Amino acid sequence: MRKSFSFFLFFVVAVLPIFAQDEIIRKSGEKINCEITRVDSATIYFNVYRSGLLRSTFISKQEVESFSHHSVDYPWMNNSDIAALGIGIGLDLGVLGANLIIYPQRNIGVFGGFAYVLIGTGYNAGIKLRGIRKSTQNRVIPYAIGMYGFQTAVVIVNEAKLNRTFNGFTAGAGFDFRRRSKSLGYWSFSLFYPFRGDAAFNYINDLKTKNIKFKNELRPLSFGISYKLILNFWK
Repeated sequence: MRKSFSFFLFFVVAVLPIFAQDEIIRKSGEKINCEITRVDSATIYFNVYRSGLLRSTFISKQEVESFSHHSVDYPWMNNSDIAALGIGIGLDLGVLGANLIIYPQRNIGVFGGFAYVLIGTGYNAGIKLRGIRKSTQNRVIPYAIGMYGFQTAVVIVNEAKLNRTFNGFTAGAGFDFRRRSKSLGYWSFSLFYPFRGDAAFNYINDLKTKNIKFKNELRPLSFGISYKLILNFWK
């Protein structure tokens, strides 16, 4: 369990800084890791973190040996969605189903999902925090989510009365990927860590004492993939 949780934390740390980094190299050899926002014939404008603060500044091209501007190479997304309908697999969708997410603020969304979970209907509801800024263009958008709802289904063949589902809190992280700026939707990839209580484990252990065998053990991590159909945009 500790190894799985450590892997989950590593995934969160790895995904959240997923914004493409631009680079400016001065003629002096100094490298500036930044986010280039605009380039004209004489000047490069960019955002950079200094002393823990995000600052907007610029540099004359006469001082620059070379620079790498990732947004030149890719068709980045210009607008972000206010609402989207998702279809796929994952705990944020209730496992195999659909969800609806609404963003009352550009980076904060609330969602609910309903799905088929082998022995009935599962649900999840929660909050999604994503990293997108109005002043920049985005193609890959990292996010973190927290939700409450379906986590575990215990299915006993030919013993339907013993089937049971368990709910709880789940944390997750991932990224949205939109291939083209004019696409009507985008793909979402995620990794979830369900904080299961004792109830599910105790129930399974109790069934094992009654000579009921399980083909699968509870997995500490789960993955999700879905396609989001955009309903409208932030401008």
